[in-house]
Amino acid sequence: MAASVVDLAAFAPEEELAQRRGRDLRLLRRFHRLAGPVLLYAGPYEPRGGLEHAIDAALRLSAEVPELRLVALPFGPIDRRYLDRCEREALRLGHHGIVEQRVEERDLPLWLAVADVVCCPATAAVNTLPVLLAQAARAPLVATAAALGQADPGDAVVRIPAGDPDALAAAVRGALDDAAAEPAGGRVGVAAIRLAYVASAPTNPYLRLLYSHLAERGVAAERWPAPSLRRLARSRGRVDLLHVHWPEGLYRARRGPRLLRPLLSRVKLVRLVVRLAAARALGYRIAWTVHQVLPHERDDRRLDLAAARLLARRADLLLAHDAATAHAVQERLGARRPVHVAPHGSYRGVYAERAGREATRRRLGIPSGAVAFLAFGELRAYKGVAALLDAFATLDGEEAALVVAGRPTDAALARRVREAQAADPRIVALLGVVPDEEVADLYAAADVAVVARADGGTSGSLVLALTLAKPVVVADRPAYVELARPEAAWLFDPQEPGSLERALRDAIAARHELPLRSARAAERAEALDWAPIADQLAELLRDAAER
Repeated sequence: MAASVVDLAAFAPEEELAQRRGRDLRLLRRFHRLAGPVLLYAGPYEPRGGLEHAIDAALRLSAEVPELRLVALPFGPIDRRYLDRCEREALRLGHHGIVEQRVEERDLPLWLAVADVVCCPATAAVNTLPVLLAQAARAPLVATAAALGQADPGDAVVRIPAGDPDALAAAVRGALDDAAAEPAGGRVGVAAIRLAYVASAPTNPYLRLLYSHLAERGVAAERWPAPSLRRLARSRGRVDLLHVHWPEGLYRARRGPRLLRPLLSRVKLVRLVVRLAAARALGYRIAWTVHQVLPHERDDRRLDLAAARLLARRADLLLAHDAATAHAVQERLGARRPVHVAPHGSYRGVYAERAGREATRRRLGIPSGAVAFLAFGELRAYKGVAALLDAFATLDGEEAALVVAGRPTDAALARRVREAQAADPRIVALLGVVPDEEVADLYAAADVAVVARADGGTSGSLVLALTLAKPVVVADRPAYVELARPEAAWLFDPQEPGSLERALRDAIAARHELPLRSARAAERAEALDWAPIADQLAELLRDAAER
């Protein structure tokens, strides 16, 4: 990290530092469970930086100052082997050691303000930026001559010999004794938690909305591709809880010869069993948000059921978005704990109109007098798009139009949509990723959204339609009826031939009701406000983490 990229003047004004000791500092301390004094190591992750001496000093002080937390931040080069060795040593500190592998520049003032002592125990010349930053932030500093270089902090630094953990521990102890009774950021309890989430759909806006609202309530989140044993060991004590969404990515094999994938999937499932057992042994708690009881595409029903039962029985907290899914988890998976219902929050604020209704309809070639239906989202077989195309083909005249928009993941279905578009000029196919800036315009151009899937479970497309004030044609399934209510929907029975077609016709016939039904859809979205949902989830996650 070069000194030129950091404005040292930004650290200097006392009133700015005072502001930083407010909400942001409290959140930082809560996220990292910094209930006691903080010793901050700032330097390179290589032998000359002396990180191992800081860890050794923290270990020597652990009995005397049991709440002391060591936080290590990288300034300069990173020697991977050295870092791995230091992280193994830091594990001896248990949850009292944090080794960050990167730090954003905007977070540096917070870390320096939250530190009770900054130590720079370099054994050879290193970047003097940490010393300058600590001086600007007026943080107590313990440093060697090699770390100080040409910098001259004057009496603000306690100078120690290089390579002497005993001297470092004594200097830190003295600095703590000289400090005020309260830590720089103000003591806070450990009521907040940190979780890691695992999701096979990491770009879903739902996750961003969920964790941003939880962050405001003291629940910090980071994404893990998978809970590997190495990651579990490294994060022990820093992360309290593992939160799983859409778990099929943890046990389904998507690579390798197709004939071997069933066997490889079972090997991955065994590995998942081992990882979950290791997580529990290391003190993690496990939460599972059940978006649907079994995955949509059921390549191997027995495998999916075995994995779902494993998670349901190992989880400390089970969550569902609706009562029907919660009941199914209890009945089908043999859950040993109650399943808590926390609705899927709305997508308010994610998408905004740009071109507007009329301009978008002109661009898509939708006649001004037609009732436009919109099927939006990834084109996957389970979503019922093929059944929708069949039903729409039975509608006569120019009074209807259908827009099918989304990225296809099923080649046969994509081909079917293109063929339908070629045969019927009323159909508009937008096959590909729809940019976020165009989503709201598509819904503005439509009169009715269609969610043709028949399997129940969470439907982000249904929540999005309600958020953007569109009534829906939706399957008569408990989860969907609970969410949309009949006043904002036309229901169809997926098991009854011709039912979807009749629902489409009913929507066209009720075109005079569209403004009222749109208002009802907006009201349903109001009930999906994130604030109370996040309040409930934060408490549930906190309770699970503290068991």
